[in-house]
Amino acid sequence: MKFSDIYGQENIIRRFQVALESDRVPHAIIINGEKGSGKKMLAKTFAAALECEKGGPAPCMECKNCKQAFSNNHPDIIWLTHEKAAAGVDEIREQVVNDIVIKPYSGKYKIYIIPDAQDLNNFAQNAILKTIEEPPEYAIIILLTTNMGSLLSTIISRCVEFAVKPVNEDVIEKHLIQNGISPDEAKVATSFACGNVGKAMLFASDEHFKEMLKLVTETLISVRGFDALTIEGYAKKAAEYKAEIDSYFDMVTVWYRDVLVYKATQNMENAVFFHEKSAIATQAASISYKGLDDILTAVTSARSRIRYNISVENAVEMMLLMIRKVK
Repeated sequence: MKFSDIYGQENIIRRFQVALESDRVPHAIIINGEKGSGKKMLAKTFAAALECEKGGPAPCMECKNCKQAFSNNHPDIIWLTHEKAAAGVDEIREQVVNDIVIKPYSGKYKIYIIPDAQDLNNFAQNAILKTIEEPPEYAIIILLTTNMGSLLSTIISRCVEFAVKPVNEDVIEKHLIQNGISPDEAKVATSFACGNVGKAMLFASDEHFKEMLKLVTETLISVRGFDALTIEGYAKKAAEYKAEIDSYFDMVTVWYRDVLVYKATQNMENAVFFHEKSAIATQAASISYKGLDDILTAVTSARSRIRYNISVENAVEMMLLMIRKVK
């Protein structure tokens, strides 16, 4: 993998390349971004470039070190592993603190990559803190996190942060099509990915996601004609997607934004649910602007109820009942 294979993170890549070209590489790095945003790809490619035998601003992809780095077999690139839900102090001590005193076997650096650093408890973070404060000159520690705020301030202050940014939708859509996704599926997946390439790829290829999208579409086409018992049944079906409920609500939100845009413009050109023009047009004609605003508020309220431990089924049911009655 080359830096050019990583989409939308040109700023991070340029900063990596400047560090490589100037031979001024930070000994402690945080790569922060949501799940699926490309943190591991950035870390792996940067680590390969650091160990590359040609020593350029990018991995050559041809030398032994590059090949080992991309096959996860390089002896001096250590990915923290753990059997429990999160790495603890024992894993940090064994795989990092006690190992870092051993000089590199074959590379210029010894690189430690710690995924899901946001899950490290205070004991584990404190165990690695002294190493970050006084690392051997050959050592580089890369923390990958979805929530930098969960790290100790003393760790953050000693690291250089690289924040992964959302990727332009046009770039993601083009990437999906180049990887064999149909234009229609690419458009839908991109719309729900919120600038996250990994999430878009998952949405475009995951049958579970497609089934949820089908459920949302089926529900919203007819919900205003449902009786209370039918709504209860659809809420139960939605609860089967508890783990992805935020994506469920995202789909509902996008549907009614399509309705709102069509109501204002009579145009489906940029609609996500472009295949459902008839239903979108019907609802645009029958629901007022205030009603659409009330629906979007109801979606937000449903999300909040779940955060306050209301069941997914009950939260969705209340939302659908609200959608049914708006005018």
